[in-house]
Amino acid sequence: MNDETFEELARLLGTPAPRPMTDAEAPAAAPVASASHAVESGGPLTRRELRRRELEAAEAAARASIPVAPPIASALPAVPAVAAAPAPIGPPATSTPAAPAAAPAPDAPVLPADLAAIFPADPITSVPASELLAETRRSRSAAARGSARSRGRGSGRGRGSSRGRGGRGPTTRTGAVRTVSRGASARSEGRKLGARLLSAVAMLFVGALAVAMSLPANALVTAAGTGASADATVASGPSAAGAQDLVVAPTTTVETPTRDGWNALSYAQVLAEKYGSRDYTYAVSSGPIRWPFPYTATISDGYGPRVSPCAGCSSFHQGVDFTPGSGAAIYAIADGVVLSHVEDDWSYGNNVVIRHQIDGQTVDSLYAHMQPGTCPLQPGDPVSVGDFVGLVGETGEATGPHLHLEIHVEGVKVDPFAWLQAHVS
Repeated sequence: MNDETFEELARLLGTPAPRPMTDAEAPAAAPVASASHAVESGGPLTRRELRRRELEAAEAAARASIPVAPPIASALPAVPAVAAAPAPIGPPATSTPAAPAAAPAPDAPVLPADLAAIFPADPITSVPASELLAETRRSRSAAARGSARSRGRGSGRGRGSSRGRGGRGPTTRTGAVRTVSRGASARSEGRKLGARLLSAVAMLFVGALAVAMSLPANALVTAAGTGASADATVASGPSAAGAQDLVVAPTTTVETPTRDGWNALSYAQVLAEKYGSRDYTYAVSSGPIRWPFPYTATISDGYGPRVSPCAGCSSFHQGVDFTPGSGAAIYAIADGVVLSHVEDDWSYGNNVVIRHQIDGQTVDSLYAHMQPGTCPLQPGDPVSVGDFVGLVGETGEATGPHLHLEIHVEGVKVDPFAWLQAHVS
């Protein structure tokens, strides 16, 4: 709006035309909320900056006593002339005009008829900058309080409830963040306090448990609780009514109890007591059934259970061990036929089995642990009583040179010493 337009508007309103301001009276270049100024300043302005510059411009205009038109009025195009008879333009009349029904306020001038027809319900007013600032602050405070109340009412509805229903404003977000921060801080303080209380209760419980475990069971028991008197005395002697007296004769002697003796025996000693006392003496003869040696030989181990003498030896001895010495000649106990001849380095070692028919029974005699290569017999060879079988050795599982003799009657192993004593004539 140029100076001519201001003068014309002053004449229409009936107010003196404003005088031009000097450079000293002119305020600092007030920012104008326009797109052109934003471009000249180096970039577009935000709404908040535009609003702030409008307020600064309004305050500067109020200090200079210049009526400020609202932004909408400044953006209006020039009003063309109206076909109706315009109001006379001239100097203001000196005569006092007729008083209207309601005198307009000094800060609310009356629009001309042509402008009033365009803006009948929005007269041009000049609002002081102080009132604009106060109104802005009140609106911001009200918006913040409304945001807090909306967040309180909608705290259980999920995220975003603190914004309410009114859109996203910077004031609403700031209030929500501040309230959420205060709520989170309160919850954090509550958790810290609960943790401290829990630690204190746990320490008290541990201390009470330690004290309870260290006290004896009767530490808190009193005489009154047990029903006994602390100064009670036990009556004894003749003064006690109905008491019994035990009189012991001076000649009575008390016998001291005696303990029974005991002894521990190993399993080998048990077997020795059971079988070691057996008599292995025998007499040789020249009948159809004979002993394997033509002389009496010592017997080191008999038939039956025993302590295993070696790692591969059995704990139940199924034969008789003769110990005439290494290299002693062994002879057949009866007539028969060679059933088998095996030379091994384990078990029976070099051994031979001869089958006999005695008293209608099949009897097999086994000769084991002979020296290697000393037995000339082969399976199927006939054998007579007293024939040479081999030499005493220690092949196979043996602890020393000996003859291991077994007797099988109808396939059943029997005690060779008892069988020979019963059949040798």
